Amino acid sequence: MKTPNFEIISTTADMGFIAWGESPSDLFVHAAEALSQIITVSQKVHPNESVSVKIEAHDWPELAVNWLSEILYWQEVAGMFFSRFEITDFAEYHFQARLWGEEFDPTRHEILHEVKAITYHGLELLQEESGRWRLKIIVDI
Repeated sequence: MKTPNFEIISTTADMGFIAWGESPSDLFVHAAEALSQIITVSQKVHPNESVSVKIEAHDWPELAVNWLSEILYWQEVAGMFFSRFEITDFAEYHFQARLWGEEFDPTRHEILHEVKAITYHGLELLQEESGRWRLKIIVDI
């Protein structure tokens, strides 16, 4: 099993994570993986179906919130859980992505945490001196 490029963090009433990536698109993939891992055991989610999404924003923090909120939207509205993410056509403050997963199956998927919203509280998104990108984000559970 590969070492994840994210770390789950806890706060008193919420939960969050820190994700890393060699590029912004790599960072956003790892952030999506972290969010999925907060919600369920993503290794049990089969990538049988895919959806395409377009994400836009005015800056990096808004792009991160919009991206994770889009994943949460698909989970809440369509009952989709995701385990694989691919970002394509990446440009500053917008990209297209493909998300692979399947509809929630209570016989296989355990809901670990019900994420209500992606927040700006404590959000940090920056490029480190090493060139690696880092995102710290808190979610409302």
